[in-house]
Amino acid sequence: MAKKIFVSYKYADDNVYQDERLDAINLGWGYQAVTPRSYLNELSNILKDYAIEKWEQDDEDLSQFKDETIKTHLKDKIYDSSLTIVLISPGMNNGTAESDQWIPWEVSYSLRESTRNGITSHMNAMLAVVLPDVLGSYDYCIEKKILCDVQTLKFSSSFCFNIIGDNFFNKKEPDSYKCNLCGNKHYRGPDNHYFAYVKWDDFKNDFETYINRAYEHQERADEYNIVKTVG
Repeated sequence: MAKKIFVSYKYADDNVYQDERLDAINLGWGYQAVTPRSYLNELSNILKDYAIEKWEQDDEDLSQFKDETIKTHLKDKIYDSSLTIVLISPGMNNGTAESDQWIPWEVSYSLRESTRNGITSHMNAMLAVVLPDVLGSYDYCIEKKILCDVQTLKFSSSFCFNIIGDNFFNKKEPDSYKCNLCGNKHYRGPDNHYFAYVKWDDFKNDFETYINRAYEHQERADEYNIVKTVG
């Protein structure tokens, strides 16, 4: 049975890897580039027999909209979806207030319950798919510490949004240990975050594994301190 999947992404971020196999997007004034929308087109091909598409076509400025307008729009889009995929890209945050950008609101309403005609929708499963940067690297978001050979996640860094970063490392009883090499606390395994996450190259080769992981976290949502509000 096909799953209804909502995808949140920054349409015009050209700080991603310019893969010539992907569609170039017209960004105006004759300028074309590969953006997260290009990756979304490919994702659509990957999920064509698996998902019912429920994503936006563009990411306009929200500053002119009232909260109620945003709420109504996103409720219509997200209400009956069960999974939200966020395409993580280096320029996803334009530096303005999070409340004036689409992605934080899309994440927020994906994590809220909504009632319509007496039927209440559940909080979505959440999956962060990290896109490569212009050099084809993921280090801006995921890198390995040389000394410890452990992954360092940067979802709360300046390029990202608080509502995403706050839903990483948010398990109430995390699996962690003190490293003998560096003396710091490390988290062990992928289940310490409500968000599941994956690099683009791994996702396209085995997408069901990571989608299923997101649904597993959703089934155990009470094990996480989940942040649902836009800061």
